[in-house]
Amino acid sequence: MRRGVSAFHIFYILCILLLAVTIPLASAHEVNESQESASLTKSLVEWSVRLLYISLAIIVAAVIISLITGGPSSPQLKKLLFLLIAGSAAIATLYLAGSTIYVNIVSPTGGPVHWHADFMIEICGMHYELADPDSSVVNRVGSSALHEHNDLRIHIEGTPHSLDEFKLHNFFEQVGGELTGTGIKVPTPEGIVEMHDGDVCEGQGPGTFKVFV
Repeated sequence: MRRGVSAFHIFYILCILLLAVTIPLASAHEVNESQESASLTKSLVEWSVRLLYISLAIIVAAVIISLITGGPSSPQLKKLLFLLIAGSAAIATLYLAGSTIYVNIVSPTGGPVHWHADFMIEICGMHYELADPDSSVVNRVGSSALHEHNDLRIHIEGTPHSLDEFKLHNFFEQVGGELTGTGIKVPTPEGIVEMHDGDVCEGQGPGTFKVFV
């Protein structure tokens, strides 16, 4: 004889699922708290992703419960499962839409951008390329917002919170290198190449570090 599933059982299962989803998120948040405080727009984006995961967990749990029980026999349980599915989807959709509109409004670019800037690295008369992507799935070196596709071209994509995110030294940091006022370090197919102002080029004497725009 099949035992009925009460509202308490559903609530208990959902609490476990929500706890499982939010524990890693809370851990990540604790790490970020030890760093510089995130801006409001970054927080909105982060919470949009979290809310999507949470709502998805609730919807999946409600569907699984409905399938296991062969459909709720009680009108109250049927209504509860429907409200959980519809409410979770509606809340996540509204929050995502609202946060997206807000982030675009406050962005210095007024919305998403896709900018390109070609670059060239020359050290002691030799041209260097960045190391190739180490993944066939993600064909880029760097972050999703600031990267290179093995084409000697800086790609700037997404909705920036601040134009400071796209400073030249940030690009080299994202690809695993470094750019300062006195030198450069870049990952190349042959390994890390580093040069600083005053370093000696073979047969040419001390070199001078310069950046041209």
